[in-house]
Order: sequence, then C-alpha cells, then structure tokens
Amino acid sequence: MLSGVSGALVTTNTVRSNLAASGAGLMVSSSGGSRIGENVFSGTAAGTSGGAVGLATSSAITLTNNVVARNSSSGVGAGIHLSSSQAVLLHSTIAQNDAEGIFATGASSVQVHNSIIVSHTIGAVADGSGGQASTVVVAGTLWGSGQW
Repeated sequence: MLSGVSGALVTTNTVRSNLAASGAGLMVSSSGGSRIGENVFSGTAAGTSGGAVGLATSSAITLTNNVVARNSSSGVGAGIHLSSSQAVLLHSTIAQNDAEGIFATGASSVQVHNSIIVSHTIGAVADGSGGQASTVVVAGTLWGSGQW
C-alpha cells in the first residue's frame, strides 16, 4: 500500500492470488505523482473494490505497460477502481476481470490511451452517483467483450 506518498515508482512486479478488502494487488491512497509500470496483477480478489488496483484520493497517477487480468471484486472495479482520483493508463492490458475492467467514482477521471480493454461484463464505468460525476476518456484503444 502506498499512502501519503509523492512520486513513488512501482515497477516490474508480479502480484498474484492476493486477497484484500480493497486494492488487492496494489492500493494507492492520498498520493500524487506516482508511476506504476511494467507490472502484472493477476488472480487477485477484493472484498469491496479494486480487485487488482485501487486508487483513493490520489492524483497524477500514471500506469504504463501493466497487465491487469483475471481479477475479481465482490463490489466494483474488479480490474482498477478509482475513487476521487486522477490517472492516466498507457499501453496497458485490462482483460478478463470479473465485472468492470475500470470503475471511476467520486469525481474521478481516467484517460486510457493505446491500451487493450477486453472480456469484461462492462469495460469501463464513469459513476456519477452522489452528484459527483466521473469521466473515462478512451483513445486509440482496442475495446471488446465476450471471449477473446
């Protein structure tokens, strides 16, 4: 877990079969300017949100060249869950996670560029409940559902 950290660098890790309430692969909270790259998050499971990666009240988080696949959550965001956070995803694969690949809530924003988002119930959700609209912008990304 990264909490209250600025400019952290998390690279070249493989995280498999972890269990947690939230952010079972990696939880980033109240942090800014962190870079998460070249990691594999697979087979992790969260009880509430962020099966693989959870971002809470964090800004300027960049995720590059990550694989987020086959993760689950009993709540929302089986792949990546953002709550009151801002992130950019580049050249990443988000695939075969239960439920949503990306779930943004609490006025979160995420930009997804040159990535792959496939085989989810819902690829990405920008939740606006509670009067706080979130945004998900997808560009240059392979998008699909069903079996791949």
